[in-house]
Amino acid sequence: MSPPASWYRDRAKVEGLGVKLLLAYTRLEKPPSVEAEVEAYQVFSATRLVFESNSLEGAGTATVGETKKLLREGFPTIPNQFRAFRAGPHLNDGMLDIADAELQRVWALYESLDVEPLPNEPLVKFGDRTKSIWDVYRHYHAYLLALGDVADFKRKLTRYFWLQALRESEYLRDQNQEFWQAEGGERAAKLARRPNLLTQRRLRRLQSSLSARQVPADAGVRAGEYRIDHRGVGTSTVFTAPENIPGAMRAFVKQANKLFYTGATPFDVAARVSHRFVKIHPFPDFNGRMSRLLVAVVLHAAGVPFSVSLRSDKKSRHRYKQALVRADRGNYKAYRALIATSVVDGFLELDENLKTAALPGFAPPVIGAVI
Repeated sequence: MSPPASWYRDRAKVEGLGVKLLLAYTRLEKPPSVEAEVEAYQVFSATRLVFESNSLEGAGTATVGETKKLLREGFPTIPNQFRAFRAGPHLNDGMLDIADAELQRVWALYESLDVEPLPNEPLVKFGDRTKSIWDVYRHYHAYLLALGDVADFKRKLTRYFWLQALRESEYLRDQNQEFWQAEGGERAAKLARRPNLLTQRRLRRLQSSLSARQVPADAGVRAGEYRIDHRGVGTSTVFTAPENIPGAMRAFVKQANKLFYTGATPFDVAARVSHRFVKIHPFPDFNGRMSRLLVAVVLHAAGVPFSVSLRSDKKSRHRYKQALVRADRGNYKAYRALIATSVVDGFLELDENLKTAALPGFAPPVIGAVI
């Protein structure tokens, strides 16, 4: 057995730094000036996600700049306002702490979710476009749909935790009787269930957005429908048989939602969810790009305020392939490290942008030095 590759030997340290940075960002005061910088970084990171994910498939444009230009031209009616999608609870940020100050913060988050999110179906006139341009537009559209799904999940998660907290505290119920009664009171709290981040319907809708007008004619199915043919990679990998895909996807969604609540790090959850999806390979095309969208979905749901990209340069592409090969054998260490490193890099970039704008950062100097 070959020794572990040096680039992910410090996986535990990188994951630990990622969690620390996530918590440090969560605690950062966010006046409008800070929100503006976070928003600007999310716009940039979303563009980079579209470019890198397409590039890993040999699709899209040749540069990030071209992708950015296309998105500005193709989505003129969509404001780059991601604030509504970032609002909401952070799963590991004391949501079950029933101290009054913490719950007042949660209440403020709940109220902030009244902001109307971006439309789920943006009006885009694609016209006669080349495949590379279509790749960019459809990927970005799917990303916006994914953000909307995460925002919906966070709304439901906030309601669930809030109801449970009120159920446990008579004092809080007395202070919030109007909300308690409006939401259904004790019976609603008993019946409330933790929301699911993923559903088959959402996954099929995302894939339909990604692959609209691009599903090969010989696939025999439409965009958003499961494949009906056998697929594999070379002589080493065979994906799930088509007749077993519906059952495999039901199990996948159930396991993924359960995994999200186990207390595992967001990097571990993202690695396992995206890899298991790709192993099933449920759709005729765009499974790789879907799997990387799932990484973004899991991390956004966990509180990461930007889009994480798995890079497409030669070295990064090699590491990505290495990580997936090891994951095929049940070893997720490399893939977790790859995702955690991307998150750490993103947080450090964001922190640097805040400090450049003469605003308070959140990353302790030692973290930057270690990385």
